[in-house]
Amino acid sequence: MRTSLFLLAIGLALLVVDGRLVAAGSSSSSVGRIAFSAGPHGHQDVYVMNADGTGPRQLTNDPAADFDPTWSPDGKRIAFRHETNGDSTAEIYVVNEDGSHRRNLTRRAGQDHAPAWSPDGKKIAFASVRRGLLPAIWVMNADGSHQKRVSKVDGEYPAWSPMARRSSSIGIRSDRPDGTSGS
Repeated sequence: MRTSLFLLAIGLALLVVDGRLVAAGSSSSSVGRIAFSAGPHGHQDVYVMNADGTGPRQLTNDPAADFDPTWSPDGKRIAFRHETNGDSTAEIYVVNEDGSHRRNLTRRAGQDHAPAWSPDGKKIAFASVRRGLLPAIWVMNADGSHQKRVSKVDGEYPAWSPMARRSSSIGIRSDRPDGTSGS
């Protein structure tokens, strides 16, 4: 058995066993598709394709940067970061997997980024710079309502626990070794 791991420039990791693709990063398990961003820096768009690389389709097409896509657990929606003019304008958007019904969920002053769907798809955790200089973790309903800061420390890139169906555990990355706030 021959196993190969390919790290592609578009930010995907593909695992090939005996010449057959068996895994790809950022895939939707329910529909076997991969969401990714591509394009020149500052002008990326969100795309989807089959796990074998066939059938690529562009979902966003505007002069802004659309990147960091993440699938909803049911594979029907994709949340992503949208920047019209650099980091300070970042918002969290969501779009249906066919590119329809694109909408801004955060619509707030400050930088919102790193969306992460809860395992049940009812909530999205994200990082936001709304108060102070460093990001904190916020959670909102999947429709963008009821946005609430949930972290007491600065941090970003939240990841829900797979056990979150029974609890509300969210892991965060802090830039300080002890995990404390930088402010």
